[in-house]
Amino acid sequence: MVRAAAKPRLPTSLEWVALTAGSIAALPATWWLLGRLDDAGESIVNPDYAVRPPQIDRTLAHAIGGAAVGIAVVALALLFVAVVRGRWHGCVAGLVIPLTAGAAYAGLMGHVMTAPVIGANIGAGFVAAGAVPVWFVVVGVMESSWKDCRRIARRAPPPDPTPTPLVDRWP
Repeated sequence: MVRAAAKPRLPTSLEWVALTAGSIAALPATWWLLGRLDDAGESIVNPDYAVRPPQIDRTLAHAIGGAAVGIAVVALALLFVAVVRGRWHGCVAGLVIPLTAGAAYAGLMGHVMTAPVIGANIGAGFVAAGAVPVWFVVVGVMESSWKDCRRIARRAPPPDPTPTPLVDRWP
């Protein structure tokens, strides 16, 4: 039995929660995937920190990072499959992908800012300065896609194709 293709729609509330969680998970996933930024684990005497990192156990860091990568990959796979198969409108990708990219950049920024290296303030300044254009691009693309999604959601249903009788045309 072949099913008729469903019209593209917007995600349900639960699907939006899954997509948003996946996008936000890109922040710790990026932080974890980058690994150590110091010199191969060598101890630096009096390292500079732009911001001191949180002191957490390495096992916990790996668990959080691995789970975040898994959540982000599953959410992006869900988005890709749903848009390619025509279940969701393309404007959904325009909302989720920039949010994921912005969260990944925030993870990169946090990782660079907490690196125990000499000259950490310089790297922190560069990634912080780069955050401004990234923010404008992310917000601009998301706003445009949000307008498209709202327009699609408010679109009136198509008119009924059945012909109407010619009544009240003759005096």
